[in-house]
Amino acid sequence: MKPHRSAKAAFGRRRKRRVILGVVTGTVICSAVALAAVGSVGATTRSSSERSRHLTVHTVSPRPGPAILYAPPPRAPQLENAPGSRWHAAPILVSGTSAYRDGEFVDQDYLFNDRGAGSTYTYPTDPRYAGDAADLVELRLKPYSSGLLIRLTYNAMVDPSLVASTIALGDSSVAYALPLNAGAKEPARYFVIVHGTTVVVTDAASGQQLNAPGAAASVDLTRRQVQIFLPSAVVNTDTVSVPRGRGVGAVGQH
Repeated sequence: MKPHRSAKAAFGRRRKRRVILGVVTGTVICSAVALAAVGSVGATTRSSSERSRHLTVHTVSPRPGPAILYAPPPRAPQLENAPGSRWHAAPILVSGTSAYRDGEFVDQDYLFNDRGAGSTYTYPTDPRYAGDAADLVELRLKPYSSGLLIRLTYNAMVDPSLVASTIALGDSSVAYALPLNAGAKEPARYFVIVHGTTVVVTDAASGQQLNAPGAAASVDLTRRQVQIFLPSAVVNTDTVSVPRGRGVGAVGQH
């Protein structure tokens, strides 16, 4: 009986040892997996760091200057051609320059230069003058229907009747005084005076008003533009030269 008990006890001890070994083995395996996971995390961290350094090196610097420099330009109705109109050329956008574009003569004036000689002119305080009513933005001409189309664009236009413009057309060896006491002289054959929707053509040499049947003007308040049509009976587009000068002034209230 004793040997039997001893064998059973020995078997039990071996079985217990095997269990312990199994547990130890499992622990080692788990630890190895944990270490492998730690190694993997470390590798991932290094890789992310390397990528971060790589991105930092190639990051584009912010563009210089304020953000508004890169914003799209705001709408400027004065620089637009009305849909369906007879005007198609793009504006020059350079003050004091002229160009022929798409069959149109385009002359870009200087902005905010409407203070007269020596910058001594002062606008009336009436808000309809907008403090800028006689500031010319652009002048255009093009032949049309055996006559001449002219377009004047102003910086501001609240009441078209408060502004009068004179355009000197044709050649002359002598400079003549512009009408309406403009205080300036220009060499011209004709003076075309536009006041609101009224068009008057005068002989530059004599100052006499000429018969101008069919001469007309229309106003586009949205774009601050006045369009003038001069029929061939008034001006011959085959011989007339581009404007030698122009004058714009505010009309005082009486």
